[in-house]
Amino acid sequence: LRDVRWGQCLGAIRSDDRMSHIFRVTDAVVIPGIVGLVVNHAFAHGVPVITRRLSIQVPEIEYIKHGHNGLILDPKDFGRGLNEFVKSPELKKRLAAGALETRQTLSLEKMAETFDALIERTINPG
Repeated sequence: LRDVRWGQCLGAIRSDDRMSHIFRVTDAVVIPGIVGLVVNHAFAHGVPVITRRLSIQVPEIEYIKHGHNGLILDPKDFGRGLNEFVKSPELKKRLAAGALETRQTLSLEKMAETFDALIERTINPG
């Protein structure tokens, strides 16, 4: 499945310029496997992420809030979930707004504040 009527399977993209262009023209980033840092890149551009619920995943999966800034679908419902997204302008708009909202929490400053709070709670529990 290389091309379908509503999308393209692009594979790995290593060019920042090409990735930036894709984020400007896409409704969502679809990752059927392990998500990785592309979640951060997508949200930085206000693009929702759609992926599958897997038994093993990387920490970036925690940024995706199902129904808010992306979709985490059961593998058996993946195709149906993608079709629902494609057919729903309202869902696209809501998830894009959630992705834009989430990008505010992914700044280096916010990451440092969160790390600092974690260290504080570890040193001084309760």
